[in-house]
Amino acid sequence: MGVKKSLEEAREHNEDQGLNESTTNLRQVIERLSSLLSLSHSTKVFHGKWQMIREKLEKLYTGLTAAENCDFASNSAFSELTKAISVTLKSCTDLADRCVNLSYSGKLLMQSDLDVVSSKFDAHLKSLGKVYNAGILNQAQAIVVLKPGVGASRDDMKFYVKDLLTRLKIGGSVMKRQALDGLDEVISEDEKYVKIVVETSEILGLLVNFLESGSVEIQEQSAKIVLVIAGFDSYKSTLVGAGVIAPLIRVLESGSEMGKKWQQSQELMSASCGVLKNLAGVEEIRRFMVEEGAISTFIRVMNSKDEVSFEVRDMAAEALCKMVWVSKNRKRFIQDNFNTDRILQLLNSDEAKTGNKKFLLSILLSLTNAQSGRKAIASSRYRKNLERLAETGIGDARSIMKKLSRNRLQSLLSGILNI
Repeated sequence: MGVKKSLEEAREHNEDQGLNESTTNLRQVIERLSSLLSLSHSTKVFHGKWQMIREKLEKLYTGLTAAENCDFASNSAFSELTKAISVTLKSCTDLADRCVNLSYSGKLLMQSDLDVVSSKFDAHLKSLGKVYNAGILNQAQAIVVLKPGVGASRDDMKFYVKDLLTRLKIGGSVMKRQALDGLDEVISEDEKYVKIVVETSEILGLLVNFLESGSVEIQEQSAKIVLVIAGFDSYKSTLVGAGVIAPLIRVLESGSEMGKKWQQSQELMSASCGVLKNLAGVEEIRRFMVEEGAISTFIRVMNSKDEVSFEVRDMAAEALCKMVWVSKNRKRFIQDNFNTDRILQLLNSDEAKTGNKKFLLSILLSLTNAQSGRKAIASSRYRKNLERLAETGIGDARSIMKKLSRNRLQSLLSGILNI
């Protein structure tokens, strides 16, 4: 019994010692990183290369400081990584000293050495990302940063957002969802947080990546946050620059194709379509949406009767309506006769109840601004749906029919004059 107790105590002692060593090594690496960052600002040559190295050092610093509260005694991959980073930091510090004192032997050799050390930092960041993706940080190990109260300073707000960013980067799926909930809460309550989030490019990049996460919950939470940001005109171009359009379109495509399996994620579909609808309000952005295949996707969503809610179908119709009022987009729409047929088909009495009738008619009205559009409507086998609406006195339907009649009369007169 005494021997067993001694063995257990020895094991616990070794574990504690390992934890202390891991913590000490990590702190030393972080201190060296901080010192090197300061030193890099004093370099007198190769400013472009040092700027790139400094950006990588800052990312490493953020990642490693976020991991200080984790237990890495049993994580050999992380222990080896910190040792490798320490070696690279030593080499880089030597190069920085020489660039401060101008004591290097040749420019080409120094440039080559800087490129080598820069690529090593790239490798370290990649390795660190792999460790984080394994979900190294759990709730029990994390220090909880409380949400700032009403009237908090901008610095406190930024600190809170930075903490959420850390959790998004290195937390497991549960912590990621909690961080996304926290982010959604603050940006919905105070638009100052929206500005801070947009200025933190790493968060936007993560949100875009999360839109294609294997977890529907994480996708949904990310889409809701992006929807809030897309509600501000000044941030729409930033979202486009972050690459948000393509994954949102893929979400809609997946939702309309997978049918009933996706009925449980209507909120994801709704938020994704809502973002695209908001972005479609900016003329310069519509071009990017067309290039990513938005037209066919919106048509498919509008036709997904059983898989997609009325609300989502209405938003798709509204977004498409905004897009086709641009001449170039309208031409691309008309090139595929299927598009015009589908809009006319959706005008039947059953579809008229969904509330998107006004957007469908607005789409058709925009098509009549082009002769090819008028021809596509007039020759469609679903034209009767439009005629029925015109007969009931609906204004836009009657306007479209008048334009078609005028077009037929002009064609008839042209034919007579050419005899």
